[in-house]
Amino acid sequence: MESTNTHPELERLLTHQDWLRSLARRLVGDAAAAEDLVQETWIAALKSPPDPNRPAKPWLAGVVRRLASMRARGEGRRARRQTAVAKPDVLPSTAELVEEVDTQRRLVAEVLELSEPYRTTVMLRYFQNMSSAEISRHQGVPPGTVRWRLKRGLDELRDRLDESFGSRDEWCIALLPLAKLGVGTGGASVATGGTVAGSMAVLAKVAAGILAIWGLFEIPSLMSGKTDLVWAGDPSAELVSLQPEGIPEDDASQATQMGDVIERNSIAPNHRRIRILDANREPLVGVRVALNDGRDISPLASTNEEGQVEFLTTLTRADLYIQQESSFLQRLPVELTAMEIDVVLARGAQLTGRVLAGEGEQVGSVALGDLSLRLDSDQVLWGGGVLPKGIAARFESASWITAITDELGAFHFENLPQDWSGKLWLPAGVVRPGADRREAEGRYMYFDAPVSDSMVSVRRLPRLKGRVLDPGGTPASGAHVLCWVDGAQDPITGLSDEQGLFDVQLDSDGHSGLRIELASEHDQFRWNLAFAGGQIPSGFDLGEVRLAQTKLTPFHVTTSEGVGIAGAQVVQGGSMLPGKPSGEDGRGSIQLPSETGELAVQAFGFRPGKLIAGNGSEGMYAELAPAAIVTWHVTDEKGHSLDGVTLRVRGGLRLFADGEPYTPSSLDAGRTLGYFVGVGSLQDEPFGDFRANETGRLQLCNLTPGALVWIDVLDQVGHVIHSQRLSTLGEGERRSETMIVPGHLHSFHALVHDRGDNVLVGVELELSDPEGRKVQAMSGLDGQVLLEDLAGDRYDLTVRKRGYVAQTISGLSFSAGRGSAVDKPYEIVLERAADLAILVKSGAKVPVFGGRIVARRILDGKKYEAAPLGSADQTLEDMDQGEVELTLFLGGVQYTDVAQPHLDDSVEFRVPAHGSAQVTWSLPETLDGGAELTLVAVALDLEGKALQDRAPVYLPIGKRTGSQGVSHFRALLPGAYSIVLEVPGEVGKAPLTAPVPVQVALGAPVRAEVRL
Repeated sequence: MESTNTHPELERLLTHQDWLRSLARRLVGDAAAAEDLVQETWIAALKSPPDPNRPAKPWLAGVVRRLASMRARGEGRRARRQTAVAKPDVLPSTAELVEEVDTQRRLVAEVLELSEPYRTTVMLRYFQNMSSAEISRHQGVPPGTVRWRLKRGLDELRDRLDESFGSRDEWCIALLPLAKLGVGTGGASVATGGTVAGSMAVLAKVAAGILAIWGLFEIPSLMSGKTDLVWAGDPSAELVSLQPEGIPEDDASQATQMGDVIERNSIAPNHRRIRILDANREPLVGVRVALNDGRDISPLASTNEEGQVEFLTTLTRADLYIQQESSFLQRLPVELTAMEIDVVLARGAQLTGRVLAGEGEQVGSVALGDLSLRLDSDQVLWGGGVLPKGIAARFESASWITAITDELGAFHFENLPQDWSGKLWLPAGVVRPGADRREAEGRYMYFDAPVSDSMVSVRRLPRLKGRVLDPGGTPASGAHVLCWVDGAQDPITGLSDEQGLFDVQLDSDGHSGLRIELASEHDQFRWNLAFAGGQIPSGFDLGEVRLAQTKLTPFHVTTSEGVGIAGAQVVQGGSMLPGKPSGEDGRGSIQLPSETGELAVQAFGFRPGKLIAGNGSEGMYAELAPAAIVTWHVTDEKGHSLDGVTLRVRGGLRLFADGEPYTPSSLDAGRTLGYFVGVGSLQDEPFGDFRANETGRLQLCNLTPGALVWIDVLDQVGHVIHSQRLSTLGEGERRSETMIVPGHLHSFHALVHDRGDNVLVGVELELSDPEGRKVQAMSGLDGQVLLEDLAGDRYDLTVRKRGYVAQTISGLSFSAGRGSAVDKPYEIVLERAADLAILVKSGAKVPVFGGRIVARRILDGKKYEAAPLGSADQTLEDMDQGEVELTLFLGGVQYTDVAQPHLDDSVEFRVPAHGSAQVTWSLPETLDGGAELTLVAVALDLEGKALQDRAPVYLPIGKRTGSQGVSHFRALLPGAYSIVLEVPGEVGKAPLTAPVPVQVALGAPVRAEVRL
């Protein structure tokens, strides 16, 4: 057998031994038995070699299938003999029989409860043993519809079994014995009629179907690892049971029955072993790999020590979704034509750097270790495309990853796409210098591309510390700490520990003040503190704070007719006091601190009133007058509600009867319909802007009686599209108004992506109408933006994103009506932008400042200009791709060069340093022979300001023989200067003349005259 010279045909066959071994393993499901089959196949080949002119694989497959069939027939006979002589004690117990029959009954009951048309489809398929083609002809629908209905029916049946059995594991285990009859080793064949065997076969097929659809890849241990299911090539096709291939050739009845089960074009799923390797072809261990097979939950596996995962699939081409540790989710299309596939992951880019913070103003001096950072990506997927639902269910984070800084403040993100861009989110407690953490730009740092050794400078935010004591001086554990920093509406909260200590991370530096409320665990003790911006204790350490005793006081709130008002709350100094709001009888209670000021009562639908002391057990009471309430409903001419539309309310000097003139109280704002936006003034007339809710309604409470109220409906750019006057309101009047906006409004729906079809997040879009009014929007996680309720039909659109070329589209026409998001969006494709660094140096390699740099794109003449404030290291940002001509304007001289953004990281201008100035000076007689005088030349930028990073040039005049003379500044860099005459003084050098402007160029020296 090993002599290839004697049997040359066998040598050809042996090239298929790996494939043959895999086929044998699938047929018998056991490695040892499969190896026996392979050896028997080689023996058969020696005895009767195949035709050398025909393909070898079909011949080998036929041999191994026949041998497997003979082996299965022998094992089946042996099993029947063993069953015949088996002892009665191996039969199932009474309890097991009852449980099995109950499972069958519950399965049939759930099938009968299915909704139509799925119930009929399932019953025809499994109970009448009809194929999809027969059901298609019977019902007059396409076969694809039948398969879809069957899948939906089995999905619904699976969900009903979830509810009936309590969990999926329970019913899977219960149905497994039934399923094995349908997909097992031949013990159950498909039968029809009313026999018990026929019913069991039907139920076996149903059980096998729902188990297969639930997770062909997720229960391999339950299915004994055998290929007992086939999957039709059509992705919408059903999963059907398949009898083992070891059916005796002389058993015509079983062969006929199996032919009824297997549908045309069905193919058996194959095991695909995929090996994930790095760029050096070393296996990657622990990498999570998912296969997109179109299901709601895609199969998922982690690579073993050899970097391998294995999937059972019929697909020949699919997308793999791979996520390495500290890496974004990566999509890779692969060909699944071989049994074993190697996937080599390209070496990704890295983002590294350090997070440094200083004390006070010294930012960048102290390393911040153990800091949890989060990195977001503008691309949802590495590799592009849309994240499928089944894949999203497997990965919690596709577009963000985390890292923790070490003791040196260093962070390291690897395996990034080469064209990655995104944000580095900073954790609580730090903020970018000069920014506010409540704003987005204060919480993250944006990167246009992966970089190494980046420097992230942050500013630490303070922590409020202290200890809470009860009135007796005992530490109060579990005390509530509420902090309002710099006028924030929502408090930052914390709790004290067992020693009464608290430590609360603030989100601002307290420059505008700090208000603190402390209360014991059960609110029996309280204390309030307030500090102006410059009065906050050093280090935000409050020290020991002793709470004061509070007392529970009842109150009663009614109308003038004595009817109780529910939901009333008591306010002191703008803060709601703890206690119980009034009930239907108008009675409630509050906890008063030891020192009590004036108390007010607020209730929705009523004007606030003063709470006064009562007599005896009445406690405190108040009478409230009804407030005027108006509700507006805004619709278009077709009656569609304009949800979220902006309403501008005008009513003279005061809109609301109490509190701020145009700002609703916290009680009213929190319980009315719609949202308060802000206040403003137009031509000395105050107004309040509000936004209608999702039903197009705005309800305002506690309006001033007798006021004339105007309502303006604004579109997205602030253009008034409709106005309506509200007649005079009476005391306590409640009114509903409908506002119909005439004409047609427009909407704008856009999708922003790059050339690789990757959606772009956080793109700024600005619309401006012909009158200059603007509205801004930002693309979401899906790259889309929707602006509705626009009065105009033509706008100019500007699109910006750092790292991409900005676009301006003029005269853009919009679609009419609302809800156009269902239509195809306007696609905006952004080109990756180029940044070009430009260095200006003299012949001696000394940085030169003060020049102006302009770039002109050679292709179309588009111009870009660097920042005009003269720096030796300037950058042209967000340039289009393509060759550009660079021009440096310096000291009246032009220098040119050519660069290719993207290909060139930087361009260096070398300029000569041969400019000079000749200064003629004239002194009064009183200074002749006096102290040493000095001429000073100060370099200027293009705005005429002194360049701080460039030292002035000093030129002593020396000994003087008269009142006039000439001095020379040699080797000045070209550019603008100012020249003064200075004399040393007690407090430094004092100028004797006003600055004389000089523009130094190359060639002949410039002449200047300084006179005193």
